[in-house]
This record gives sequence, C-alpha cells and structure tokens, in this order.
Amino acid sequence: VSLKKTITAVNGSADTTAVSSDGKRAVAGIGDTVSYKLEVDVPEYPSQSVSKIFTITDTMPAGLTLQTDGIKVVDQAGDEITIPTGLITATERTLTINLDNSDLITGITKLVVTYDAQLNTSATIGTEGNVNTAALTYTNNPYGTVPADTDFAAKARAVSGSDNTKTFMDTA
Repeated sequence: VSLKKTITAVNGSADTTAVSSDGKRAVAGIGDTVSYKLEVDVPEYPSQSVSKIFTITDTMPAGLTLQTDGIKVVDQAGDEITIPTGLITATERTLTINLDNSDLITGITKLVVTYDAQLNTSATIGTEGNVNTAALTYTNNPYGTVPADTDFAAKARAVSGSDNTKTFMDTA
C-alpha cells in the first residue's frame, strides 16, 4: 500500500517550464490553478473484515484554495467511481475521502484522485512554495473489533493502539 502525490499541470498545461519533471514543484502565480493527482494502492480486505480503515486526506496551506467541483476518483482500469455524499468532504483547505468499511474499494487495487487548487492571495511567494500534504490512513488488521458507529478518529485510535493503523504521506 502506498500513496504518491504529484502536480500534473498549471492552468491546464503540463509544460515542463511550469511543472517539474518529478511533479513535486510548479511555477505558478496568484490566481493560477494547480492540478494534483494522488495515486493510491488499495489493500485487499478479506470478506470477513470487520474494521476496514481506508481514508485519504489532503490538507492544503492557506495559499491554496481547493476547487471543490471537478474532484474525480477512478480505479485501476480508469473507470470513474462515484463517491457518495458523506464519504467525501471538500472544504477550502481539505479534501477527505473516507472509505472506512465501504464496499466501494472491494476488488479495487488502485485509486487515482485528481483535483485542482487555486493559488490565492495568502500564497507564499518564493522557493519555499505552498506545499500541501496528502495522507493515506489504513488498517493492516481488519479483524479488529471497533463499533461501526465510532467516528474515524476514534477508530484510528482504537486500532492504532495495537499498532494496526498505518499512514503514508506525500507532498507536492
């Protein structure tokens, strides 16, 4: 299981003068739109699983504003997956896709999430940039017993108490 975050374009252009070859840096100005891609490997959870924790989160700095329309999730075959309301949360600064105990990931080996953020007037100008961090949190012991009505943070604490929750992070 892994997570890879890259910048794919600035204002729709993947030109190497705007986006670095490794997709980790971009040259952009206030008002420009930066396109991101998260590539996430999905663990295979057995049918007897009682606690499948699988949450993707991207937290943006004050200099980026998430464009909440146009968030797209596809599987390894490129087929779009519709994430029901309540399982995806998008605010100005945070994108969360919570697929805990969801059958949406059954049979899926990879998810690709694409979305845009606009550089706003709070952006940091210069080489320091406006780095944001994506995280994948999942359980490697889906047989743990955590009540279904428990919120994600409590589930993560309950499962991680026995070192069963793992988090991968990447920045761009």
